Amino acid sequence: MAKAEFRCPACGSTIRVNATGLGMSINCLECLTSIQVPRDARIVEGADTPPPLEQKVAFEKSRSFEPQRETPYFQSTPQPKQDDSYKDGIGLIVPYRNGYALAAYYCGVFGLMPCIGIPIALAGFILGWMGLHFRHQNPESRGAAHAWAGIILGGLSLLGHAALIVVLALTS
Repeated sequence: MAKAEFRCPACGSTIRVNATGLGMSINCLECLTSIQVPRDARIVEGADTPPPLEQKVAFEKSRSFEPQRETPYFQSTPQPKQDDSYKDGIGLIVPYRNGYALAAYYCGVFGLMPCIGIPIALAGFILGWMGLHFRHQNPESRGAAHAWAGIILGGLSLLGHAALIVVLALTS
């Protein structure tokens, strides 16, 4: 397999990588500087050409300084994982990751319906507290406003239904 050979601009050590890695970002094994493999690097022919001895020694040195970190011979720079679910406007309004809060909101709204709203309002009240608890454990999930809306609407609906039942019981 062909290898690309070049020198690290920071420390001057010779680095050999797979020729398929031209243009990619890697870490120098000696100084751990993040560098880009030049596209015009010298191509060395040969199957599985081992890296120079000083590269192997530098690899062992880098592992001894940070035992929890593995520095492979050829490493592309990892891209940070981005959370795209909240980039659009809807993602900021609707808490996709907090189902309890979302369900509490809808149960609180539908709990305002007369007669059949009692169990739905109770579910909204309970789910609202569960949504707040989930939000506390997972801050990136959002949904505190929906959970509070479910608690408030569910509680008001329960109080309204209880008052309606008391009024109907006293008038009959």
